[in-house]
Amino acid sequence: MKATPRDYLTITAALLAILLCGYGIGFLVGEVTTQRRLAAEAAENASQQQEWERQTLARLRAELGLDDDQAAAVQRELRRAATEIGQVRARALDDYRQLLVTLHDRLLPMLTDEQQARLEKSRAALQELLDKRSEGATPDAGREETRDPLEFHTGRRAARRGGHPSRDHHDAQRPAGGRRDR
Repeated sequence: MKATPRDYLTITAALLAILLCGYGIGFLVGEVTTQRRLAAEAAENASQQQEWERQTLARLRAELGLDDDQAAAVQRELRRAATEIGQVRARALDDYRQLLVTLHDRLLPMLTDEQQARLEKSRAALQELLDKRSEGATPDAGREETRDPLEFHTGRRAARRGGHPSRDHHDAQRPAGGRRDR
């Protein structure tokens, strides 16, 4: 029995349907995974902020001898400051990422086709990050599980540390294993 054009068309349509279903399922799984990661990162950020507030209050209480009323007032100010620091940090990260996307655009004409493809992949990850931020996601939203888009530019993975919300910048300036001279 010889295959007819209709048979080929049916097989092609079936393969296309399978491909589209696979793509759709992959997209949905990716979205669910991203939402779970965002929720976990938001909880982690809140935990780090609370820990910074607790440590700072304990240090100020010990150093200044604060009474309970003073400690309560200081704690309210620490909470407000931590929130403001987080907002400033998020805006600064957005600006940084947007500058990197712009840099990619300027670098493309200078690169070979292979280099352009690699840079374009990094640019797409950064653009996705910016898009998620504009949708109201957390500051580190869209970060790849296996590779941080910023790693391409910094040459190292961003480490997650507890403590002060804006501590990453200062820690990067410290010598390994030691305290930064004041």
